[in-house]
Amino acid sequence: MELGDIPPLDGISVLIVEDELVFRRQLSAFLTKLGAAVTAAGDGLSGLELLGLQRFDIILLDVVMPQLDGVGFLQRVSPPQVPVIVISGKSNLDDLRKVMTLGASDFLVKPIADFNELATTILTAISDKEDTELQLELAELSDHKQALREHDSQATRVFNDLQPVESAMLANYFYHYQVVGYSLLPLFGQVGENRIAVVVLDLSTLAQDAVIAAVIANGYFQDLWERYEKGTDKRAELPTEALGGLNRIICGADLKAPLCCFYALYNSHSVTFANGGVLGLEAPFQDFYPDLPLGSSLRETWDTHMYEVPSSSLVISKHNLINDKLKIKLLPS
Repeated sequence: MELGDIPPLDGISVLIVEDELVFRRQLSAFLTKLGAAVTAAGDGLSGLELLGLQRFDIILLDVVMPQLDGVGFLQRVSPPQVPVIVISGKSNLDDLRKVMTLGASDFLVKPIADFNELATTILTAISDKEDTELQLELAELSDHKQALREHDSQATRVFNDLQPVESAMLANYFYHYQVVGYSLLPLFGQVGENRIAVVVLDLSTLAQDAVIAAVIANGYFQDLWERYEKGTDKRAELPTEALGGLNRIICGADLKAPLCCFYALYNSHSVTFANGGVLGLEAPFQDFYPDLPLGSSLRETWDTHMYEVPSSSLVISKHNLINDKLKIKLLPS
C-alpha cells in the first residue's frame, strides 16, 4: 500500500508499550512516517514511567508482556485519560475481554496485516474521545445557560471577562483594537513563531445566547491554540478546519441562532482566512463574500481565501446591522 493512501497522523503523540522488539520498531517506523511523535517502551512498567513524565494522545498497548502485562498496566491507570488501543494475539481473548472492561477504546489482532487499519483506528479513537469530552462540556455548559439567559448582569460580567486587553504584543506582532457596542468580540492567539490568529465574533443575532456563544467560541479557540503549541492539533493553521471544529460544537449547543465567526492568520505579508457569515467587513475583505454562519449546517468545510498585504500593517474593520463597530490594527514588530 502506498503511504499516500493512509491517513496522516501529523502531530499526534503515541506511546507504544510492546515487548517484541521487531514489531515495536515496525510500529514506530510506520507511525513516524505518518507524522506521529512516537515514544516506545518494552514493558508495562517502563510504559507507566513514561506516562508519568509526558502527555500522550493515544497508547498502543500489548497484552502479553514481562514484568507488567496489559491487564496490569490498565489496572494502574483505569480509567485511562487517553484512548488505549490494545494489540493482542488471538489466543489471548480472555485477557482482551479484561482490558476492554478496564477502559481500552479498541483492539487490533496480531499480526497486523493492514497498517491502514491501524492509522484509521488511531484517528477514530481520538475522535471518539474528543466527541465524548465535547458532550461533557456541553452538558456542563447547559447548567449555566438559563442563568446567563435570565440574568443580564451576570452575562455582562462574563462577556467583559472574555474581552482581551486592547493593546498587546503577541507572536512578534503588536495589536490594538477599538470596539463600539456589545455584540462584537475579537480574540487573538499565537500560531507558531511568526503568525497571529485573529477571530471576529458577531453576536448580534443571538440575543440572550450571545454570551453563551462567546464562551463556547473563546474556550474552543484558546484550547485549539494551546494544542497547536503542544504539537497535537494542526487545525489552528487551517482556517477552514478551525471553523469546522467550532461548527460541530455550535451545532450541538442548542443556541437560538447561528454564530457568525471570522478566522484569520496573519504573517506580516499575507493573511489567510475563512469567513463564517460575518458581514460588513471593510477593505481588503469586502470583495470576499462570506460563507454560511456556524451552526446553520453540519458541514465541516469553509472556503479559505488569501490576501497579500501590500503594507507593513493590516487593518480589520467591521460594522454590523445594529451599528456596532470593531477596528483591529496589526503591526509586525
